[in-house]
Order: sequence, then C-alpha cells, then structure tokens
Amino acid sequence: MVEEKVWNIVSAYAPQIGFEVSQKEEFCREMDGVIQRISEAEEIRIGGDVNSHVGCDRTGFNRVHGGYRFGLGNDKGGKVLDFSTECNLAILNTNFRNREEHYVTLKVEGISLK
Repeated sequence: MVEEKVWNIVSAYAPQIGFEVSQKEEFCREMDGVIQRISEAEEIRIGGDVNSHVGCDRTGFNRVHGGYRFGLGNDKGGKVLDFSTECNLAILNTNFRNREEHYVTLKVEGISLK
C-alpha cells in the first residue's frame, strides 16, 4: 500500500518483429485480462516495453498522452492509445521531454536513425 491505496505493478514486454500476429493478439488479450481483474479502487502502473510508437500527435488523447514524443505514431501506438483510454491509464513517458540524443536508436559516423 502507498498512501492508503493498493498499487498493482504490471511488468510487460510485448512481442515484436518476428512474432506471429496471433501471438501479438494473445498478448493484448492477456494484458486486457490482467487489467480487467484489478479493482477500479486500486492503482495500476504498467512498466516495460510495448514496442510501439504513440507519436507526438495527441489529438483525441489529451488525457492519456502528455504531449512529448517524436514523429508519427504507428498502428501499435494507436492501439496503446486506445487501450490506455479504455482502461483509464496514462502513458507516463509522454509527459517528459527527452533530449534529442535519447531518441536515437542507431548512430553511425554522424548518421542518426530514430
């Protein structure tokens, strides 16, 4: 308990490239099941990597998207936004501005890829 509230900490790592669509869909169903079993009176925190990009456009998602990310979102990012809205969750890393170098995933002789 934290400040008289029960906190549920969920660690998740979503399947990515190389996994079948059915495996990715099973992950989503299982995650939804975990969230649905938690009482609305309790707090939920999900940590991990859901392998998606929510992008910087928060139109329609102001409550769950803090406004800080980069570029365009992808289909999986849209699903994360929808899931967060349905489950009354916030995407916490969208509430913090990162330095540009933190978005780089590969850097080779002056060329940076995001």
